[in-house]
Amino acid sequence: MSSPNDSSKKLATVNFDELESPTMLSMKTRSPDYYKKASCALHFLDQTLKLTRNPHELDKLDASVPSPAGTELLYNGVTKEGEGRAAYLKHQKTIGPQEKNLSPETSAQDVGWRVPNLTYVMSPHARKPLIRETFYRSTGVLNHKI
Repeated sequence: MSSPNDSSKKLATVNFDELESPTMLSMKTRSPDYYKKASCALHFLDQTLKLTRNPHELDKLDASVPSPAGTELLYNGVTKEGEGRAAYLKHQKTIGPQEKNLSPETSAQDVGWRVPNLTYVMSPHARKPLIRETFYRSTGVLNHKI
């Protein structure tokens, strides 16, 4: 068994004097593998020490920054404030199933999987609100000045 003072186990330290500026520090990104392996405590430290960028504030800073990946949204912030899991689920709702998966997961999804994006065009024989557009008054006839 190893002792608790084993020299092979070292904590990662950050030297803040070597960093260029707080803005450069807050814009660093992590690899997707980091989010899978890091613990909750590491995510908390990253957020409080601003070692990673906040994906929820990217819209406010610069519009040219690409939108964050889903995992970045998931691991940053608290659901109660509309960040974290809430932002991740909101982001996932905007993505269609064709973009999430390469093939349909069930045979029922296979029916409309490869439907092209069509725009709806109204039929020339459709009903038209002719009366409302031509001579109908919403205020009635009594308000008409003679």
